Amino acid sequence: MSSLSHRDQLQACFIADGPRVPIVVGIGALSTKECVDLATHAANAGAAALMVVPPFYDPVNIAQLRELMADIASASRLPIMYYNIPSASGITLSPRESAALSDAGVHYLKAHLGQRARPHGTPLRPLGSYHGV
Repeated sequence: MSSLSHRDQLQACFIADGPRVPIVVGIGALSTKECVDLATHAANAGAAALMVVPPFYDPVNIAQLRELMADIASASRLPIMYYNIPSASGITLSPRESAALSDAGVHYLKAHLGQRARPHGTPLRPLGSYHGV
């Protein structure tokens, strides 16, 4: 989906539900600039939080992932849920690396079905391991 379509659909959600329902907006893109643009658009539209998936086609390393999350958190000022889906993103995080994302603005961890919802010893709060429809 193009970012313009994403923005149009996001606007429709906020028009329909307004402030009645906290909305967590899912974002993901191949560049930091596009991720930050989507995140700030979501924040300005009234999002309660972001669910961020890492870039898919050009896998990042842990340092690049931390920088991406920090840039998104700084620009949007919203809580971030990191969607940990190694089979698609190409990055597998250790418990220590998962915990380190909290320093980059990540508050929650969305684990893909079959993963442990909360790696031992991390400060991140799990939101379950359901892989939605």
